[in-house]
Amino acid sequence: MVVIVVLFPILFVGMWYVVGLLVYSISGWARLAESFAAGGEPTGRRFFMQYGVVGNIYYRSVLTIHTAPNGFYLSVWLPFRIGHPPLFIPWQEVRNATTYPFWWFEMVEFDVGSPTIATLELPKRIFEGQLFVG
Repeated sequence: MVVIVVLFPILFVGMWYVVGLLVYSISGWARLAESFAAGGEPTGRRFFMQYGVVGNIYYRSVLTIHTAPNGFYLSVWLPFRIGHPPLFIPWQEVRNATTYPFWWFEMVEFDVGSPTIATLELPKRIFEGQLFVG
């Protein structure tokens, strides 16, 4: 019984870490981090506990997004941040933006980089005022 009590937290943390790294590599966040790792604190309008898609992984209510005139900052909420360094993506790296309806709101799907490093989908209201949204 004591062994189970001792091993359970170790196994739980280990599993949490492995799953975080797996999601990091599958989603494309790793490729984005190579080119767009955030260098400092974000500025601009903050959107906390947002949803979005990176690659084919859905991040449900765990994203913090800051929009600024020169780009947007994207990070994952602390408990889920394992393997997900914050990103800063300049607007000029956003390509092929398209808007589509999703339930009662709209999403923007776009490619990042040229050639494309990853495809993201974020709520359209985050990009209000940005010229690339059609």
